[in-house]
Amino acid sequence: MFYQYAISLRGVSKMSRIKPLIRFMAAQKSRKLDKILSSPAEHSERLLRQLLRRHANTKFGREHGFATIRTPEEFAERVPLRTYEDMSPYLELVKKHPDGKILSADPVYWYYQSSGTSGKPKALPVTRPGMKQIAEGGALMWLKYIDASPEHANLFDGKMVMFG
Repeated sequence: MFYQYAISLRGVSKMSRIKPLIRFMAAQKSRKLDKILSSPAEHSERLLRQLLRRHANTKFGREHGFATIRTPEEFAERVPLRTYEDMSPYLELVKKHPDGKILSADPVYWYYQSSGTSGKPKALPVTRPGMKQIAEGGALMWLKYIDASPEHANLFDGKMVMFG
């Protein structure tokens, strides 16, 4: 019996065999994204509060009163939009003291090199928790796409090139 099963799989790609698992995982994660999208403002505010608490004791957090900010409106008042040049003193401090709790409570893990579309390329600090959050968001997006239609699982057929 096993021999017959093995023979029947000969012409089937390995990726085709894992499509049901991928679709199951996509459906599970799709529900998580649906929950987030059902109340995006509440989700965003909860995330903002978590970030403010986590980074309240950084140089930037102390200077802008992260510990006492309670609403998105308060955050917008105390932390105005800035250019890269406005942030460069903080970024220079981060380069000198990557574990110094300047912009983040987490140490710098890596520097992302921007493409330089607004001038010369810039090195932007990245932390492990920040990288994880971005990766999880990207994964949710792809899994939602796969869950939207059975044909979308064909994304895994053939060869793929991915850039991170």
